Amino acid sequence: MILRILLLLKISACCYVIKGQQIANYVTNGSFEKYRSQLDCSSENWEDLDSISLVAFSNDCYGNSPNFSFSYQLPRTGKAAAFTTYYLLMNNFIYVRTYLRTKLKDQLEKDKVYCVKFYVSNGNNSTYGIDAFEAYFGDSLSLDTIRYGHLPLTYLSPQVRNPKGNIITDTLNWTAITGTFVANGTEKYLVVGNFESDANTDTLFYNPTNSPQVFCEASLDDVSCIPVDLPAYAGPDKPYFSGDSVYIGRELDFAVDPYCYWYKLPNMTTTIDTASGLWVKPTATSTYVVRQELECNSVKWDTVVVYEDGVGIDELKIKNEKLKMNPNPANDEVELSVQHAGLAEYFQTVEIVDVQGRLLKEVAITSADVILKISTSDLESGVYLLRLLDAENETVIVKKLAVQR
Repeated sequence: MILRILLLLKISACCYVIKGQQIANYVTNGSFEKYRSQLDCSSENWEDLDSISLVAFSNDCYGNSPNFSFSYQLPRTGKAAAFTTYYLLMNNFIYVRTYLRTKLKDQLEKDKVYCVKFYVSNGNNSTYGIDAFEAYFGDSLSLDTIRYGHLPLTYLSPQVRNPKGNIITDTLNWTAITGTFVANGTEKYLVVGNFESDANTDTLFYNPTNSPQVFCEASLDDVSCIPVDLPAYAGPDKPYFSGDSVYIGRELDFAVDPYCYWYKLPNMTTTIDTASGLWVKPTATSTYVVRQELECNSVKWDTVVVYEDGVGIDELKIKNEKLKMNPNPANDEVELSVQHAGLAEYFQTVEIVDVQGRLLKEVAITSADVILKISTSDLESGVYLLRLLDAENETVIVKKLAVQR
């Protein structure tokens, strides 16, 4: 049986998607799950700029987090979150702020757009709600200018901010703070906090329990920074041996997992998992498809073939490299050709199906065909799958075909 494979093309260009995993979430330990030790429950990779009031808690470290002395909020995901001070006036209007800093997994790329998200939940003891929850991305030089990390850092300009006037007082639910920005290519660090002056921080008194104290403390969880153009990633094609399990896709990450939907061909209607990556245990050569639908991104697809060890993968790659499909995106017609040979030497039938797997068009390939022209004038603008089958009616190659008018 000839190996099945699905190779997706970029819609905007006639070229293959280059398989290779890039960083999905640039924030290290963004859900605070890793802490330093049982004696030090501070989160790994995070620090308070002034070492005054950073508190990172974990079920594994502190016990049940809702019983944590400063907050009764469960982590949004996992077993951990951070708890910090965003606004505090005391002792004749002396400021106390907390800024949490982490080093990114890698420096951001110049002129690339990034989507940032983090979640906050007001502390149960807070007397005030505020609007100034912010994220700043910078280099070591900008952070070296910080002398007093408990004061309003008004000279720094956060790239992402909760909307002005959107005061958060919710202590029961998690509120998402989101935004996008274009990197200048120097960003190596992320700092989360309130960078505004007292006058520019909108406040709302809502909890008289600890009055007349004036403060806002809040839990922080699930911090992410993801490239807007992040491609889907199923991983490289790989072999398996009988009885073995194989891992496909990215490493798991809370910021991407809920937006990835996995299918096993030919069934494109039933999701087998929702995660960045998963373990599979095929009993025959199988093709898996991942559909990625990030909030700040368009829908992306990628595929991986897990094949029985020893199956002719090299022969399949040669066939795929010789096959040409132009133009893509197509308007009223698409052409298929194979260099130095007729199409019929490799394939017998061409099918066009929609992403739900419904057959829309079937064209036979004759022995005389060197270039096969297929009409797409009756197809609506959108994305389709073009499947080439062999004489045994087995799918040999599948390509992504876009129709655009």
